Amino acid sequence: MKRFFVATAALAAFSAFAAPPQDTPAGEQRFRELYKELVETNTSLSVGSCTLAADRMAARLKAAGFPDSDLHPFAAPDHPKEGGLVAIFPGKDPKLKAILLLAHIDVVEAKREDWTRDPFKLVEENGYFYARGSVDDKAEAAIWVVFKPSHASNRVTQRSLARSDGTAFAPVGESAYADLIGPE
Repeated sequence: MKRFFVATAALAAFSAFAAPPQDTPAGEQRFRELYKELVETNTSLSVGSCTLAADRMAARLKAAGFPDSDLHPFAAPDHPKEGGLVAIFPGKDPKLKAILLLAHIDVVEAKREDWTRDPFKLVEENGYFYARGSVDDKAEAAIWVVFKPSHASNRVTQRSLARSDGTAFAPVGESAYADLIGPE
């Protein structure tokens, strides 16, 4: 029992001296910018475009240094606005299985007359965000795009990460990824 308390105290003391992430304010700013952009991109089935939102996320990843070979936008020819994105985040240990991250970016239809505010205009009020998709997965999609690349580019993650957006955000292993995109 005494060892447990000593170990806990040592861990707490060490944690107190650990430096916070250096880009926390910049990371939060990048998150807020993309979060706003995604929420304000209408991704409803009737008039919206998940493909446009996925393209915007791919542009952010490319700007963060992701090579084109790790970014795979997709859309079915008969549903060009229902596309998504698969992005690969290589891990340090290729022997470990990949991790699957998921987020969808499509939203249910939103009639302006049914909303107090414009459903596709992000509003922050009294510490709350208001807009269609603000609580659902558009925040999660923005998190994967903004924060995960910094870990992947620093080779912090042990496992590979891959993801897709549209109706799903899906990092998958190579064999599953090959099944998803088909033969080259």
